[in-house]
Amino acid sequence: KLNEIQWLKRQNNNLFLLSTNDKTIKLWKVSERRYRLDGFNLYDEYGAQRDLRSINTLRIPHLVPVNELTVEATPKKLYDKAHMYHINSISLNSDDETYLSADDLRINLWHLDSTTECYNVVDIKPVNMEELTEVITAAKFHPQHCNYFVYSSSKGTIRLCDMRLKLSATNTLRCLKSPKIRRQNL
Repeated sequence: KLNEIQWLKRQNNNLFLLSTNDKTIKLWKVSERRYRLDGFNLYDEYGAQRDLRSINTLRIPHLVPVNELTVEATPKKLYDKAHMYHINSISLNSDDETYLSADDLRINLWHLDSTTECYNVVDIKPVNMEELTEVITAAKFHPQHCNYFVYSSSKGTIRLCDMRLKLSATNTLRCLKSPKIRRQNL
């Protein structure tokens, strides 16, 4: 089960995307090919293994053009072991180098080049889990300003955060709450 997919901005002929399932984030390379490798020593043109006794020359693999376009996705990096709970959202930053991942209680900031380190930017986990009153439902970076992000909670609040400031669940720039709507008799 995939919870979210985010495309990265194109840097070259290949496309890259981030995907997340419950507790793992993967960076994928998506590429298009109009050729295939041919001329392997141990396999024939149909992919069947050759009899080793019949091989008497060394073949150098080469590229052969094909008529139809082939699209392949290859996992390139695995970002794991940073979330204790199910990841509910990922968001790429406008700097094209960092991204956020959010689970029910924490939001982490990652650099695309580092699979082993992330920084916890929001942590709403109480000392006593019986005092838990809300969970994080989503986190998103601002599309142009790389220092701003927002996150929402199960209480219906949206918190605007600035990474230039020391962050905590209570130290946010703005906390937006939905107004209570009174029902009127029609």
